[in-house]
Amino acid sequence: RPTMVARVKNHLSEKKPGQFKLFLMHGLDTGIGFGIQEEARTGVPWDGKIVGILDLQNVGLANMDVKALGMIFELLQAHYVERLHKLYLFEAPTIFYAIWKVVVPFIDPVTKSKVEFVFKKDAAKIFGTHWAPEVLPKEFGGTAPDIRTCDVAAKLLADKLNKAELPPCAPSTPQEGGDTPKLQADLPQAVAA
Repeated sequence: RPTMVARVKNHLSEKKPGQFKLFLMHGLDTGIGFGIQEEARTGVPWDGKIVGILDLQNVGLANMDVKALGMIFELLQAHYVERLHKLYLFEAPTIFYAIWKVVVPFIDPVTKSKVEFVFKKDAAKIFGTHWAPEVLPKEFGGTAPDIRTCDVAAKLLADKLNKAELPPCAPSTPQEGGDTPKLQADLPQAVAA
């Protein structure tokens, strides 16, 4: 199944209204698109569902956003109905439970049943039922290196443009978009080329 990993430590409350919602919708639509492409490529039927991991390691008060957490469930329940297979909340700190208590009454019981808290000591066992160790990042109990979204996007774009490769992703800070750095290339110019 397509899997989305969100590193909450890189989230800061949005400065532009609706920016997080658009980002979330883009991620969900991309995951669904990958599922459809993989089904067409392999011929293996896909049930249309995705898996999410909210990586809550190293989060602080600046990253805690009740509105954003509520928006995740609002979108899943109202616009991506029955698209969620499972949502793992990984390494939730104590402070997160206060936010969870505010949001959980608004979550549909069926959706709530798909949410599971996972801690590092159990990660390999729980995540190992869904993913082979070689595709699961080390921090989640697997053996795969971490792959940034930007690197995947650059490869997909390079393939689409029939180019060997695009310039590498620039390092980023949470203020610049977290672990989704911008390409060092001018993408509109690259697409036109």
